[in-house]
Amino acid sequence: DEAPSLTLITSIDGGPSTTTDFVLRVCGEGGGCGQDGSTQYKDPDGITGAAVAPVESNCVYTITGDPVADYTLTNI
Repeated sequence: DEAPSLTLITSIDGGPSTTTDFVLRVCGEGGGCGQDGSTQYKDPDGITGAAVAPVESNCVYTITGDPVADYTLTNI
């Protein structure tokens, strides 16, 4: 068996900001499954991504992004 994993990769379409300016949050179903939405995840370069830990198998996760001035969140 392989342990479950989740990696968040940020993609930006223009502007002066970098991937580290964008905060992503992960919340497990009902605030459980190892994630309650309070941890800030930042992708260091748009390639390697931010590893989310801990995560559990058979859990539903919701990913959200904190607002960044002059940017519109279009897709997660």
